[in-house]
Amino acid sequence: MNEKSNRILSIFLVILGSILCLAIFIYATTRNVILEEIEVMALQKEGIIPEEKRENKKNPIDEISETMLATDNPMPWYLRVNIEAQVVNVYTKDNGGRYTIPYKAMLCSTGIDTPKEGVYVLPESHENPVKARWRYLQGNVWGQYVTRIVDSILFHSVPYQDKSESSLEWWEYDRLGEEASLGCIRLCVADAKWIYDNCQAGTQVEFYTSANPRTIW
Repeated sequence: MNEKSNRILSIFLVILGSILCLAIFIYATTRNVILEEIEVMALQKEGIIPEEKRENKKNPIDEISETMLATDNPMPWYLRVNIEAQVVNVYTKDNGGRYTIPYKAMLCSTGIDTPKEGVYVLPESHENPVKARWRYLQGNVWGQYVTRIVDSILFHSVPYQDKSESSLEWWEYDRLGEEASLGCIRLCVADAKWIYDNCQAGTQVEFYTSANPRTIW
């Protein structure tokens, strides 16, 4: 090779080396970011976020009640009725058996007689049915997919004028998200059915008040 060819080859090798170094740097940086995100997601799933990864955000576990952290409840679901936000949040268990993982959020309507605080347990069957596909309710209306919480406080659908799916009181449906019932927790039909199908006797229902809806839509 002549001198000019050697110079061109040297320049080419320098450029190639620079490109390889840049590619290695990008790969290493991207890999670290991805691994860090995976680690944070795993910790969040466990309900634990280290201080150095919080970015000054409040740890979601700070808003979880002591009852949710108990590990001796065999039920798969824990329901929280937020009176102020008019939302029912459903939690499931983390690997430690605590109800720290948000699973589902439901817009609801509560009322004057709805409990404002406390934890209740869905009861076993007694002379008043715990669950009913249709049930006659106060106010000369009917509800679908009824689940008793305590006494006359129920989960149920938005009311119907009669025992017919074509008689939904749409104006009450439009009020979901605000206080509208006498005391029961009204839900859309799909959400009332989900509780009816999935939440058995022994499931805990907590009533509390917070401006934070903690929705997961």
